[in-house]
Amino acid sequence: MSGIRVVFSVDVEEEGLFSGRYAPVAVGVRNVEFLRRLEFVTQEFGVPLTLLCTWPVLNDCGCRELLRHWRDTFGAEIGAHLHPWNTPPLSGEAGQAWTPSETMDATLLDAKLAELVRMYREATGRAPVSFRMGRFDLGPKVRDLLPNHGLQVDSSIVPTRWSPALPQSFLAPADPYPLLTDEAGQTRLLEAPITLVPLLPGLRKAAWRSAGLLGPGAGGWLLRRFKTVAAAGTIPVWYPLPSMKLGARLHLARGGRVIHLFIHSSELMPGASPHVPDEAAVAHVERRIRSFILWLRNHAKPLGGLHGTTLAGLLPQFQEIRS
Repeated sequence: MSGIRVVFSVDVEEEGLFSGRYAPVAVGVRNVEFLRRLEFVTQEFGVPLTLLCTWPVLNDCGCRELLRHWRDTFGAEIGAHLHPWNTPPLSGEAGQAWTPSETMDATLLDAKLAELVRMYREATGRAPVSFRMGRFDLGPKVRDLLPNHGLQVDSSIVPTRWSPALPQSFLAPADPYPLLTDEAGQTRLLEAPITLVPLLPGLRKAAWRSAGLLGPGAGGWLLRRFKTVAAAGTIPVWYPLPSMKLGARLHLARGGRVIHLFIHSSELMPGASPHVPDEAAVAHVERRIRSFILWLRNHAKPLGGLHGTTLAGLLPQFQEIRS
């Protein structure tokens, strides 16, 4: 199948985030109801959502009904999303501060993944295939554990994004690639990055080299600012519509075959995120998404059309995407 594959993933999670606090007990999951604002993505454009759900969401009876509705009515994939701070078993540090996964005990991380998968099975009757780590905090510890829990597709990589506390993904590719392979070279874990690309070829590597010369202070500032001033991507809360179009156009021109959009469920509920303080802000984001996908569908026509897929749906298509 030629054409452009389009993935739209949503972190379906509890409220109370974006505050710098990491409570061990979720304050609420009412925002999940607002997923209805994205029904048009599937109904109008044929792009099924990938709903990556945290433990508090999967543990809520009302959310379970909503998720099954999305799966059975709109063909959505339900995936797993680990927030270590509120996924049992909880450590004594939970709620005080965020703990980077690479500093956590591997046995504890493994137990949290096992509990997330168990709750997923209880909520959906199935096993999860796709995964995203909270805060995009995918280091080797978490990465190496994922196949042991049956997870086959990860989407925790955001190219051009840098934080001193997170594993480095600044130089990562923007199209799907094998994250783990077996001895025979077969893919054990497929990575499906969110689409963010540098504005000019070579600019990202130049920034990386310059940051190394400048040192942690000025170099860190340069890398943190890069995604804002020197990159474009398909995250509708981060980028205006012209930047989303530019990011997609650049990615496709450089040989990309998959466009991956991303949003948090709380960004669909007025006031649940600092990015969307009121109804007008949410409606603006919704219009931006619709306008972008409409533009992308028209842009994709001479390339073979737009084909919506879930993260799990990329698995059987990966060889063709790569060829």
